[in-house]
Amino acid sequence: KAPSPGPLPDRAKDGAFVILWGSYTQVFGVVLKQGAITNNRFGNFHHDDLIGQPFGGKVRSRKGGAWLALLRPTSELVTQSLTHRTQIIYH
Repeated sequence: KAPSPGPLPDRAKDGAFVILWGSYTQVFGVVLKQGAITNNRFGNFHHDDLIGQPFGGKVRSRKGGAWLALLRPTSELVTQSLTHRTQIIYH
């Protein structure tokens, strides 16, 4: 029997891949890194402010304004966060 991986972390950690969810069409996959900043239409989000925050909570940029939900990655959310591109294939 394979060992259980243990409980999932309840807070975001340095080096962790997390999802920042703004709306159904604004889903961002981010690897948290001390000192880094993620910029998007919702504001500038300092990773130092995100590290240690609980998953499922709202996070705001330092200037206030809009918020994003800090979520644990799931296969569905990771797929939504990918940039979708199309390519014509000739045969």
